[in-house]
Amino acid sequence: MARLIRRAVLLLVTALALTSVAAAQHHPSPSARRVGFERQITDELRARDPGAVALWQSASAAAERRDFAAALEGYRAVLARVPDFNHAVRRECSLLSQQRSHEQAIASCRRALALHDSGENRAALAHALVAGTVGSEGRAPLAEARSHAEDAVTRLPDDEFAWYALLSVGEGMRDVALIERAGRRLRELLPESFLGWHAGALAAASSGDLDGAREMLEGARSRGLPPAAYQRLREALDGARPLHERVLSEVGPWLIAWVSIFALLLLAGVALSAITLAATRDATGAEPTPYESLVRRIYRLVLGATSLFFFASIPALAVVMTLLGAGLIILALSVGHVPIKLLAIIAVVTLVTLWGLVRAAWFVFVVRDDDPGLRLDTAEHPRLRALLDDVAAAVGTRPVDDVFVTAGTELAVFERGGPHTRLTGRARRCLVLGVGVLDGFATGPLRAVLAHEYGHFANADTAGGDVALAVRRSVSVLAVSLIEGGVASWYNPAWWFVLGFNKVFLRVSHGASRLQEVLADRRAVQTYGSEAFVEGLRHVIERSVRFDHHVGATLKEVIDERQGLANLYGYSPATPPDASAVQREIDEALSHAGSPYDSHPVPAERFARARAQAVTVAPPADAEEPAWSLLSDREGLERRLTDRVRDRISLEHGVLIPTEAAPEGP
Repeated sequence: MARLIRRAVLLLVTALALTSVAAAQHHPSPSARRVGFERQITDELRARDPGAVALWQSASAAAERRDFAAALEGYRAVLARVPDFNHAVRRECSLLSQQRSHEQAIASCRRALALHDSGENRAALAHALVAGTVGSEGRAPLAEARSHAEDAVTRLPDDEFAWYALLSVGEGMRDVALIERAGRRLRELLPESFLGWHAGALAAASSGDLDGAREMLEGARSRGLPPAAYQRLREALDGARPLHERVLSEVGPWLIAWVSIFALLLLAGVALSAITLAATRDATGAEPTPYESLVRRIYRLVLGATSLFFFASIPALAVVMTLLGAGLIILALSVGHVPIKLLAIIAVVTLVTLWGLVRAAWFVFVVRDDDPGLRLDTAEHPRLRALLDDVAAAVGTRPVDDVFVTAGTELAVFERGGPHTRLTGRARRCLVLGVGVLDGFATGPLRAVLAHEYGHFANADTAGGDVALAVRRSVSVLAVSLIEGGVASWYNPAWWFVLGFNKVFLRVSHGASRLQEVLADRRAVQTYGSEAFVEGLRHVIERSVRFDHHVGATLKEVIDERQGLANLYGYSPATPPDASAVQREIDEALSHAGSPYDSHPVPAERFARARAQAVTVAPPADAEEPAWSLLSDREGLERRLTDRVRDRISLEHGVLIPTEAAPEGP
């Protein structure tokens, strides 16, 4: 606290001295004591020279209207008639001081004091001595000024001019106790005058109470403190605040608004999740109900607002990190010993974070159109093409244009094209088909699952997803940048943002996704029946678990034993996966309790909804045929996808897996 007080005084002393002098030049309505004293002076002058009274009153009136030249001429006219009239000499001193003729002013005040040793003359001399120090390199004898001011307040304990002289001395000497004492007394003497409030502001600032000083200063302004004096003191008070307070005063309201928006978006996500459950609880039709359509529109608005919030947060976070890093470096440099290691850490955290933010901002505008898998020429697989067209017709939508096969068990759709082509239904439709899901899959259940995917097209779920995808990509890029740079830690505000925003965005975007899944499920059930859909969904879940275990066991064996791998799908590991562990994982997946951050409703809920619709549809003629029968050259396709798996392992892990096992040596 002592250090803060010293800092406040050192920063404020010059501005306060200037301000007090300016304030002293603008007296408000005089107090009763000053009115009585003025009458006493007039009576004294009348007794000595009645003809000089008019000159005195004319000079005083000129001083009141701030015509200092006329006032000085008038008081000197009085002195021409009554040369030893000390009151006129004192007024001459004050006017010369206001005109910055400090040496002449001090000389006049000394003459007045020599003529009559009064409290008023001592206070005037103290003022003149202090005013002579303002803006000068040398220092007037402030000790003498203090002696005169102390004597003046002793003789005149209720005179505001005497106490203002003592306050000015305290400012000049940078004496906090003296400023507090004089300011407190002036506040008592002039409770409704700007001089008292101004003095209170000086006293509060000198003691380090900057908030109290600002409150007093505002009170002084409302009571008539001249604007120039107010502005100087306000700027000095603002400059005396610690850096962190100044930053918080500027950034604080924005930070509060930012956190409030953050909280509102999270609450919106929570509320919409509950609304979604209510909206879809009893509906069974293929088309969304009006209520469901309304919820979808609200979700899109909230998702759009969340995305815009992210875009706006990137530059804001960059500014915060820059200010925080610069502030910490300045703070570190201000200590006696410069902590080099700490400076390096601050610089690294700041620069790495800023680079991550730049990359995140860049990836907002990067459009990734890489193929998600091996492009399949459906002309070479006519049965698959026919089935895709047949399902699209049954759902009532346009079929996919491109099919990409992957090594895993994915089943998904997306669209390619600009926002306009997507919104007008002219985008290129794509299907991602993981061949790992096809083992044991019959075409009847496969049709139901594909009908679900086509339902996303029919419901326009894929028409406006660019923004959300850009946000997901940017958040991922920022997180990876911070992790790779070693600054993903509690001391980095950007990491807090990544964690917090990811939760909010997942809550909102995955809530919207769950609603889309429910509506797509209903369309699939209405098209191919409840049991076909349940069977198809169950197969996808089970096959995903079994395939993951198969891949894990296979890759472990071929890598550990340096075996070749020509066909991932046809390889039988010597040590197969534990059947009980596989079944346990399947059971867990099917009975998963769910989370607000899940992108899909839990399987049990989807099964229950499908069966509740109780839709019975005659199965197509090829319902029992294996899904692999839709594709030509199974062996060749599996080998090509296995090659892609080997290439990826080599690229990401540096492990080379040959097509065939190396021959053993002799």
